[in-house]
Amino acid sequence: EPTARRAALLTYLDESPTISIGKYAHLTGLSRKDASAELHHLADPATPDPILAPSGTGTHLVFVKRK
Repeated sequence: EPTARRAALLTYLDESPTISIGKYAHLTGLSRKDASAELHHLADPATPDPILAPSGTGTHLVFVKRK
């Protein structure tokens, strides 16, 4: 299922420049806590292939697709 969530995320980011934790939680059915952890993992430069980059802070944190 993580592969399906990743595909849904990439499809969403093709249509919108950013995604918030709340929007990702709604899109995937994950809790906000799990959605946050997954987005942060996908943005972590220590992972083999980070696909996201964080932008903003606190309640204004969103994620953008890395180029």
